[in-house]
Amino acid sequence: LGNLLHEQPERSGEAEEAYRKSISIAPDSSWPWVSLGQFYEKLARYSDAEGAYLKSISLEPSAKWPWFHLGTLLSERLKLYDRAEAAFRQAAEIDPGAAWIWAKLGALLHEKLDRFAEAEEAYRRAVSIDTNYGWAWAQLGELLHEKLGRYVEAEDAYRKATSLAPDYAWPWVQLGDLLHEKLSRDREAEEAYRNALLIDSDYAFAWGQL
Repeated sequence: LGNLLHEQPERSGEAEEAYRKSISIAPDSSWPWVSLGQFYEKLARYSDAEGAYLKSISLEPSAKWPWFHLGTLLSERLKLYDRAEAAFRQAAEIDPGAAWIWAKLGALLHEKLDRFAEAEEAYRRAVSIDTNYGWAWAQLGELLHEKLGRYVEAEDAYRKATSLAPDYAWPWVQLGDLLHEKLSRDREAEEAYRNALLIDSDYAFAWGQL
């Protein structure tokens, strides 16, 4: 009931009551606390969300989801990157076969902590687990292109991303930038930008790059 009600902003008070009722009925269950944490995040009550995730972890420390949600909160909302890394690594230790955890860790290391070698390792772990993970391939391409200067490998990663996520315009723009700025292959760059615009004709940045 809480999940249903929290999709209706005007009923947020009722949603919180429903989550609290769930907790009172099953006080030893970690899942109601995860749901409550997500609810608090949606309301930008980030301290309350953190408390809910930590409570869930205290009840079930071997569950990956509370650690993952905590890492996402710490990274994207509270900007506590070292703690976010620790949370993502704990989630990955619990479930080392979860590609999306490795990809999220890679993005943190890449975009926030400037630890590029470790970021590459995390992205490659993600795509080795799930070779069809388009977003992880795109992130790996950006890292190789913009931070590590390994342009041939970057092109391969971008092309992999575009083949796996045909409705995702951003890798096409990144590929276009690489082909134009680093590889001097302007005809192919134009084709890449136009492919992005076929996906999203209102993509202002792609129009600007073209």
